[in-house]
Amino acid sequence: MEYCDFSGYNANPCDNKGNNRNIKDSFDSFYINDWTGYPYASKPEGACRILEGNEYKESRNMVNKTNRMIHKDIPDLKGTQIHEMKPVKFGGSPTDIDNKIALTPNEYAKFTDFWNKVLREKMKGR
Repeated sequence: MEYCDFSGYNANPCDNKGNNRNIKDSFDSFYINDWTGYPYASKPEGACRILEGNEYKESRNMVNKTNRMIHKDIPDLKGTQIHEMKPVKFGGSPTDIDNKIALTPNEYAKFTDFWNKVLREKMKGR
């Protein structure tokens, strides 16, 4: 199932795999080597890059729109929160269904804690 706007209307168009075309390779890319504290789920693959400013805002808006559509299309997910396995803040796709997982609020908090720790570490000294 794909939740991507191919019309070009959105500021963050996607390719035919639902990947954000605005995410570019950068010297700021990094890989996570220490997964200590990561919850039970499979770990996202590939390099990460911290999105900021309008790039992050546009991706975050697309996540919110996509996740609302998912909740509307799958009523059984009521009471869960949709989380991106590789958050858009780190270059993850805002629309790829394979990058999403439905979590309870407690499970969601564990993922958020992990990614916030990574963000704090990467932002030190910037």
